[in-house]
Amino acid sequence: MARRQEYIDLAGLRRDGRRVKEVRDATITLGCVPNTDGSCLYRSGATSVTASVFGPRHAPFRNEARADQALFACTVAQSATAAERRRKAKRSTRQTDEMAALVTQALEPVLMLGSYPNASITVAVEVTQADGNELTACINAASLALADASVAMRDLVVSCNAGVVDSTHVVSDLTSNEVRSGCPVVHLAVTARDPAAIVMMSMDARVSDRGVDDMYAAATNGCLALAQQMQAALKAEVEERVTQRGAAGFLQVANKPAVAAAE
Repeated sequence: MARRQEYIDLAGLRRDGRRVKEVRDATITLGCVPNTDGSCLYRSGATSVTASVFGPRHAPFRNEARADQALFACTVAQSATAAERRRKAKRSTRQTDEMAALVTQALEPVLMLGSYPNASITVAVEVTQADGNELTACINAASLALADASVAMRDLVVSCNAGVVDSTHVVSDLTSNEVRSGCPVVHLAVTARDPAAIVMMSMDARVSDRGVDDMYAAATNGCLALAQQMQAALKAEVEERVTQRGAAGFLQVANKPAVAAAE
């Protein structure tokens, strides 16, 4: 008889050494992609995501432009090396299309698109390595890249997931190994300054109301922890640019919408 796989040991630690509600540290690099208006390389555990922003720019097709606000579009691609099981597939798959729709859903409520009539803003996200938290990493990377591009936003968006492993343990920021257990997972995105403001919430399975509440609480706490890391990265970037460019650099970055949340 096969031994049942356990994800939490007797000491209450997960296989990667984290506590059940602990999120992985994020490594954030801003302005890393040339020939873009803003970019972010977001690493969390073994997950690696790059987001590039193009815009605000004049809409490429006048008949598609809106006189009252900018057009916003997001694409998500997954490199061949990111798939744990190599398979032949088109660059745009159903999974990445669904991820792009959820990233768009999370970001659109905070974007001040009315500030850019007749313009377009495009975010291109690429998952180069995946370890269970790809969707949340895509949202966080895209949010940071938009801030790096100085796109007007009401707040920074931060995302985290949570699930139930071993039938009883609610964990935050799942690994791919934990996701493969078939556990229910909730993906949550909130605003950094007001975590009660939900901009996106998605469930991978049906669970009881109590289970949803427990996972929502764990995901919210994960968002709070990740928001601190993201805000710290933005603040460090502002300080570095001010140091490098002096007053001129300060004027270019002082109005970044997420900086107020970082201070």
